[in-house]
Amino acid sequence: SVPRHALASASLPSQGLAFFASGGYNGEYQTVVDIYNANINSWTTTALSIGRNYMSGGATAGVVVFAGGSYYGDSSQRVDYYTISTQIWTTDHSLSVPRYYMGVAVLQTLPQIFFAGGTVQSDTIIYHFFKTKTKF
Repeated sequence: SVPRHALASASLPSQGLAFFASGGYNGEYQTVVDIYNANINSWTTTALSIGRNYMSGGATAGVVVFAGGSYYGDSSQRVDYYTISTQIWTTDHSLSVPRYYMGVAVLQTLPQIFFAGGTVQSDTIIYHFFKTKTKF
């Protein structure tokens, strides 16, 4: 399949995987995440815990993370992370402050994903980092 209107993306180049979270609002918020596997030229899908607009995404150490966003006019603290080896989504982390339109930096060597800045109700600068673990 071809990815939907993606509002956030993340990739794990060493594993040949790219993730596109559709987000968006079309009568309801979309939860679909399209996954492209370049190794076998194939598309599959999975789903976020809740759909939302304007989230940010990053990936490192076998984990893909989509964080924040906007859900029915409210900023979200939601963090959905997907462990590649188990193909399971987990939501037991959250951002320190609900927000959307965040910048993302991935430090592969640590491994950590930083979510910085973003908007709550007005322009805000906030930093949050997500440190991956080898086991969740």
